[in-house]
Amino acid sequence: MINRCVLIALLTLALAVIPAGLLLACAIPVFRYALERWEPYAFEGVLFHKEPLDAAATNAIQGLEKAHANLGIWAVNVSQPMQDDLKALWEKEQERAQLPWLMVRYPYPFWQALKTNQLWYGKFDQATLNRITDSPARKKVAEEILKGCSAVWVFVESGNKAEDDAKAKVLQDHLAVIKKDVKLPQESYQEASQLPLAGVVPLKIDFSVIRVSRKDPAEKFFVDMLLKTEKDSEKNADKPMAFPIFGQGRAIWGLVGDGINTDMIEQACAFILGFCSCEIKDMNPGTDMLINADWRGAVTNAAVNRSENTLYDCEVEGDIPDDLDGAFYRVGPDAQYPLVPRNIPFDGEGHESMFRIKDGKVNYRSRYIKNERYNAQA
Repeated sequence: MINRCVLIALLTLALAVIPAGLLLACAIPVFRYALERWEPYAFEGVLFHKEPLDAAATNAIQGLEKAHANLGIWAVNVSQPMQDDLKALWEKEQERAQLPWLMVRYPYPFWQALKTNQLWYGKFDQATLNRITDSPARKKVAEEILKGCSAVWVFVESGNKAEDDAKAKVLQDHLAVIKKDVKLPQESYQEASQLPLAGVVPLKIDFSVIRVSRKDPAEKFFVDMLLKTEKDSEKNADKPMAFPIFGQGRAIWGLVGDGINTDMIEQACAFILGFCSCEIKDMNPGTDMLINADWRGAVTNAAVNRSENTLYDCEVEGDIPDDLDGAFYRVGPDAQYPLVPRNIPFDGEGHESMFRIKDGKVNYRSRYIKNERYNAQA
């Protein structure tokens, strides 16, 4: 096992030993910035069919539109002219296809990095769609992250119980050491307090480990999705693998077999816990997972006010000049009710706030704009 001093030095370097100018730029750890800002890309579903789609298939697609899974389905009628790329795709599939036939592909931004963009294919029905978009392990991943886990490690068992138990213990024990010994600097808490999830999802260093079997039919899609992010996954079918998932369901490099060791665990944690030096999602490592979780709702609904208030003599930090006399107005969207899936913050109702400043004191007032939409929902 690596010397504890080396461990603390490695992670402290990632978290705290940074020039003051860079510290002021962003002290928010990657896992929290990703949860607040990096929305997952949509997986692509190509549904080959002939007119008309039956009621069951139609209902399944309509149900998906109301869900939170990052999957979009593109219905393609094979009896009608198709664009060249879809026609070529259909020509490869038609011999084995049983219409309606669904192909699921990774989001386009990951195509070049992966060995194949094709994730799954098969006959389309409601039961199949349910397995594709959700599973017990994926539910647990989302729940743990929204409770404040920095990362959820998904441990894919090899089937060799002795080896699986041994490697899982290495992972769990060392994550416990990191959780105990590594602390976020005060600047991280100060900056995170200004983000929408402050007070909703606690900022802390914490991990959980979820074990999944390759033989579990409920988790087959999830396991395949994880394994195909590793180009040599076929060669490692007999080895346990561990994937850290953070943010809004983003997985980074998997640890395989003997690679599930203290050094590799620390490297993954150093990135996840380190300061977000690059805020551009695509310039950071990782692949989004298909998870039926309301990430956007958690962030958006945490940011809304959803009230009308009048407050007198508000608490003020510092001093207000006695001769300052005026008002500061804020106008923007604020959801009267919790937003539904696929809404964006600007879908909220019009909301106006005013800070009235006079005689060294501040009064606050907020009101909704009582337009036709507001009155119809009231």
